Amino acid sequence: MSSLTPVAGLLSHPVGEGLALARGGGERVFALNATARFLWEALAAGTPAAALAARLAAAFAIDGETAARDVEAMLRLWQAEGLLAPAGRRLSLSLGGLPVALTCAASALAEPLASLLAPLTAVAGDAPAAEFLLEGAGDEHRLLRDGRLLQAGLDADTAIQRLAAALAALASARLPWRLALHAAAIGDGESCLLLPGESRSGKSTLTAALLADGRRCLLGDDLALLRTDDLAAQPLPLPLTLKAGSWAPLAGLLPDLAAQPVRQRLGEPVRYWLPPSAQIAPRPLPVRALVVPRFLPGAPARLQRLAPFDALARLVRAPAHVQAPIDAAGLGCLAGWIERLPAWRLTFGSLDQALPLLANL
Repeated sequence: MSSLTPVAGLLSHPVGEGLALARGGGERVFALNATARFLWEALAAGTPAAALAARLAAAFAIDGETAARDVEAMLRLWQAEGLLAPAGRRLSLSLGGLPVALTCAASALAEPLASLLAPLTAVAGDAPAAEFLLEGAGDEHRLLRDGRLLQAGLDADTAIQRLAAALAALASARLPWRLALHAAAIGDGESCLLLPGESRSGKSTLTAALLADGRRCLLGDDLALLRTDDLAAQPLPLPLTLKAGSWAPLAGLLPDLAAQPVRQRLGEPVRYWLPPSAQIAPRPLPVRALVVPRFLPGAPARLQRLAPFDALARLVRAPAHVQAPIDAAGLGCLAGWIERLPAWRLTFGSLDQALPLLANL
C-alpha cells in the first residue's frame, strides 16, 4: 500500500475535530472523524502508507497492533469508496473538454487502451469529472466509476465496450445538449457535417474515410450531442467501431487499421480506430449540412436533396432523443433548425464514388 495517494480533485473542509470530504463536481460527502482526519492529512502530505500506523500510535497513544489494524481498515474503506488513486496505468483524458481519469489495473488491457485512447490524452490539470477504474483479468474484469461498481464479470472485449458506453453516459450527463442523435459529426475547423444513420448504414465506414486525408476533424461517430442554445455539435470523440466488412474498403485509406487488434462486439469482429490527436475537434462546431448515408452493395453513388420534413423523419429514425421536458420553444427551435439546414441522402456502393460527392459539402 506504499503508493496510495488521494485522488485528484477532492475538496475538504474542517468540521470541529473532523473533516468533510467530497469529490469536486460529485454528489457525495464523506465525514472523517478525528482519527480518520489525522490519517487522511498525513497521507495527503506524502506520508507512505507503511508509516501511518507508527504515526497514529504515537499521536493517539495506542498500541502498534491496534494502530496497524485501524490503518488497514481505513485504507481499505477509502479504496472501496474511490478516494485513493489505485495502482496501475493512469490516463488523463479530455472528452469534449470534459477531463476524465482512467486507471487500468488490468495488465492485459493497459497498453491496448493507452494506445487506442492516446489521441484523447490531455495534460493532467483540472479535477476530473469522473475517475474510472478498470481492473481484473480474463473474464473477470470490473469497471468502476468514482469507487462505485458499474459492472463485473466482463471479458476484455466487453470491458472495452462498457467503458466506451460509460464515457458516453458521462458526457451525456455533464455536457449541455438539446438533441442526441445516433450520428457521426465531422468538422473542418469552422463547421461540421452531421451523418445520422441506422446500424449498418455505412456511417462509421464513411466517417473513417472522410477523416483519412487528415484535413477534417472528428467530433463523434455513434453519438452526436447538439447544444442547447445553438444546436452546435459537442465534441464526443470516442473510438470508431469498424466492422469486418469495412476493413478492405478502408485498407488503402487507413493503412494503420490492419494493425489494430480484432475485438468482439455484440458477436461480431470489429476494430476500433481514432484519428491522430490533431484531428480531434477541440470545441463545438455548428452544423452546416446533414447527410443521411445508406450503403447498398453495387449501387452507384447518388446524392439527393432532402426536403426538411424528410430530413426530420430520418433524424428521428436514426434514432434521435430530445432532452426532456420538451416545450413549445424547444420544439420550435428544432423545427426552425431543420428547415434552415441543407440536407441530402447519400446512397453509395463504394467509397471511391461517394467521397467526391461530399468534397464540396
